[in-house]
Amino acid sequence: ADHYGAVSVLAKDATTADMLSTALYVMTPDRVADVWSKYPALEKALFVTPTGIITEYPKA
Repeated sequence: ADHYGAVSVLAKDATTADMLSTALYVMTPDRVADVWSKYPALEKALFVTPTGIITEYPKA
């Protein structure tokens, strides 16, 4: 996964957050919206690029 240096997820429970942070980490950025719509337990995610740029999803 060259798209992100790290992904952190806030979800309703730790198991969901762990699973989705791993899944989102290996996905391309254009797949994030698809995954987001399928998991209502997702509250927020932070994507950090390898150069340190942080993007919040959904946008605040």
